[in-house]
Amino acid sequence: MKNLSLTEVQHLFSMDLYIRDKKEATNKIYTKILSEFLDYLDSKQNLSTVSEITTRHIKQYKIHLYNNKHSQELIDQMFSCLKIFFEILEDRCIITSNPINNLKHVRKKYVSDIKSIDFQLLDDIKDNLYYNASSNLTQDVLYTLLVIELCITRLGIQRLKWSDIDFEEETIVLNNLRSSKLAYWSLNKNLLSVLKKFKQESTTKKSTFVLENLDNSKMSDSTLKNRLNSYIKRFSRQPEFTSKVKYYKNNGINLSHQTLRDTEIMRLTEEYSPINLLEKLGYTDYKSITRYVGGK
Repeated sequence: MKNLSLTEVQHLFSMDLYIRDKKEATNKIYTKILSEFLDYLDSKQNLSTVSEITTRHIKQYKIHLYNNKHSQELIDQMFSCLKIFFEILEDRCIITSNPINNLKHVRKKYVSDIKSIDFQLLDDIKDNLYYNASSNLTQDVLYTLLVIELCITRLGIQRLKWSDIDFEEETIVLNNLRSSKLAYWSLNKNLLSVLKKFKQESTTKKSTFVLENLDNSKMSDSTLKNRLNSYIKRFSRQPEFTSKVKYYKNNGINLSHQTLRDTEIMRLTEEYSPINLLEKLGYTDYKSITRYVGGK
């Protein structure tokens, strides 16, 4: 297997298109599409060789195109182009595994509803949250952490009670949806520690809900939204993250509850089969997750 650079495979692709006798207009479009894809891998994913490309990178690039409001026609062309590109690499024994074979492209109008961020930025936010939790564990920090770690909905956070958490078994039960379906999650050590700390430092004997008002009542949607916005504003002011947050904002993507949740669910699609993801999120209808898994 030859480990060629992204620049080398781009030249190779152009030559093979000519050999395949594609129409000149098609060659120009496909060459441009591949160039933009490889530029994305280089600048946003820090890849340098073709052997590093995985199904995840293609999936994230697809999300990137949707988020930047590219047409469905362009995205369909992108998949056609990449299919030929990876076939060429296979034929020439440059790759041993074709990453696009694991990803079916289905045209769905609701896919464009997904607004997500790069997994690395999500990890940066998570790391920052745990750092804050160690010294200044506030409601906004815990709220944002729950969204990312548990893919919890705002309704789920409003309903979340201390009785839903089993500290000995290290599990939590989420009532995320308007149906009676429950979702069961294991708690990682870090989140478990944060929840124990918050319960000890920030609640009273009368506390029922994990996040609640001073009178121990449920928080409203607007209050919870303000909690998350408060944290995101602080995060965005940190010099190392300002440009990243600004990049997404300029492309119409705010670091909202839905954006953070959608991004984490997109990551879970790489770990769980559709049926297991359905169970983990507490959904009852497969249609609820097709926007994330597409034709998988």
